[in-house]
Amino acid sequence: MRTRLIILFVCHCATSVVSAQPFQFTKVVDTNTVVPGTDSKFISFPAFYFPVVTAGRVTFTGNYRTQSATRTAIFDATPGGLQLVVGPGTPQPGTSGGFSNLPQGGPYVSTSGVATSFSGGGNGVSGIYRAAAGSISVVADTHTMVPDNSGRLFTFIAGESHTDGASTVMRGISGSVEGLYVKPSGGVLERVADTAITPPGGTRYQSFLRWQADGAVTYFTADGGPASNGLYRSVGGVASVVVRAGQGVPGTGGELTRVGEFSNQGDDFAFSATWTGSTGNSIFTLIDGQVRLVAASGQPAPGGGVFGLLGVPMIWNGTVVFLDYDRNIMYTNARNGLERVVGQGDTIDGRRISQFFQFGPGARYGNTVSFYFSTGGGSPYDAVYTVAVPGPHAAGLLGLAAAAAARRRRG
Repeated sequence: MRTRLIILFVCHCATSVVSAQPFQFTKVVDTNTVVPGTDSKFISFPAFYFPVVTAGRVTFTGNYRTQSATRTAIFDATPGGLQLVVGPGTPQPGTSGGFSNLPQGGPYVSTSGVATSFSGGGNGVSGIYRAAAGSISVVADTHTMVPDNSGRLFTFIAGESHTDGASTVMRGISGSVEGLYVKPSGGVLERVADTAITPPGGTRYQSFLRWQADGAVTYFTADGGPASNGLYRSVGGVASVVVRAGQGVPGTGGELTRVGEFSNQGDDFAFSATWTGSTGNSIFTLIDGQVRLVAASGQPAPGGGVFGLLGVPMIWNGTVVFLDYDRNIMYTNARNGLERVVGQGDTIDGRRISQFFQFGPGARYGNTVSFYFSTGGGSPYDAVYTVAVPGPHAAGLLGLAAAAAARRRRG
């Protein structure tokens, strides 16, 4: 039986909820939804341009057809309905024309709900942009000077960016130097780290894997030889180690060999890493300075089978949601032990999931996670959903927000 439920801090425009499993699923938008300002319906939601969620908003990328072409744009789903954030022809700051290439990387909506950062191009310029309060500004583009006193312009801007509303962090390349750069709202672009810098106790950075803004702090993971792979915390361009390759995993006898994806809530972290106790990426937490194994590649998985390559860990109040890349399944440890949440082969609202595309750091807010899926086949159906992942810490929006604020005040 279907029921209708409006989940607090997810859009009120949700059309259906199904509880076939011990989790509540809310539809946000699908390929039967009409695109705002057009007579067209969405035809798909591009793979890897993941939907993201915050208080009262789900932000997603959608494809649709006009008489002349297939177009891609970024939208917000809010209690007031669907709204365009940026699309083809939207004025591109720093140029005399509009965007023609959107997006070049997945959007990220801030946890405060005040800003969206995204990549875009047009008029011979590409870059990272910030949309807030109905206006769009440049974070950095290929006309921007690199903030390292070199006098060089960026030659390449990576598609992935991250904003927490107050600051936006992005990756850029100029010549042979790759770096991470952050721009506070209303401020100037600053260097976080680049491949000309030697991190504390290691060799030079060689590449940057993931990055995340958190107020005045930027967190990132980087490679640079065994001594330099790790998760770092940077304030004012000065980096310190959070966790790195070679660190032991208590109670296992193993040690980390390469740290990759991560998320944080204040001083608590969830991250994926290879380690000596398994052949593939596993999921760990770092809480109160203690590394703990959550799920290991190769171990039995809830619902059958064994875990494959694990990633996209997202932490909130000590609980973690993560993805098995090999099996396209979402899992959590939110209640008693590990549980399967949803994934390939499951059925939602009578539709069997053929392709399950999940999420990035912004796909979790409180106990709500956003994702999308496709049924595949000759007449594919695509949809964006959220799922409520309850747990011992799910105390409602106000309690979660208070806890998050308290954590951010620590240190």
